[in-house]
Amino acid sequence: MAFTKTAGVEYGTPAITLSTTAASGSNQTAIRTDGQLIAFDAVDPTTLSSGGSSSVGTAAVASRRDHAHAIFTVTAAATQAQMEAASVTDAYVSPGRIKYDPGVFKGFAYITFSGGTPTATDSQNVSSIADKGTGETRIYWDTDFDSANYIVIGNTRQVESTSTSSLLTTNQVSEAEMDVITYNSTSGVAIDEVLMLAAWGLQ
Repeated sequence: MAFTKTAGVEYGTPAITLSTTAASGSNQTAIRTDGQLIAFDAVDPTTLSSGGSSSVGTAAVASRRDHAHAIFTVTAAATQAQMEAASVTDAYVSPGRIKYDPGVFKGFAYITFSGGTPTATDSQNVSSIADKGTGETRIYWDTDFDSANYIVIGNTRQVESTSTSSLLTTNQVSEAEMDVITYNSTSGVAIDEVLMLAAWGLQ
């Protein structure tokens, strides 16, 4: 340590070390009130990484209170086209676009009947339904499909005590609507039965 002596007092260049513990030190030199301590350096803070581990660090100087860390770039959300292609692996799936994945159903309906009138007790992506006669119900989609080439899977729940079993057929009228027909599998007579339907396809 370089030092000078003035009026019996020895002054040295500050060499105080920032540490996690306190120590009295052993040098017999003084520090002037207008001296300068090294507390900061010009090294950029480390870049934060996703999933990075915490660390106490090893730097011998402190950070300035207005310092800023660089941060990792957030992966972009998958576009509708990417979701439909289902091939990219470096984009995240946002809640608003998961519906575009080919393997995700695009709508469902649980339809009950009272006095021959159908009601969508529970549904998704169904704007409305219409009664087209005994055993025939039309479903209108809220968000249309790209074409009428979509898939519908359905089932019925038997409620008519006189029927041994019931079947249903579907007719995708257009990208915006479809018809469901239910009938007694033995007699072939059209009947109103509880409907449970789900649809898949591109939108």
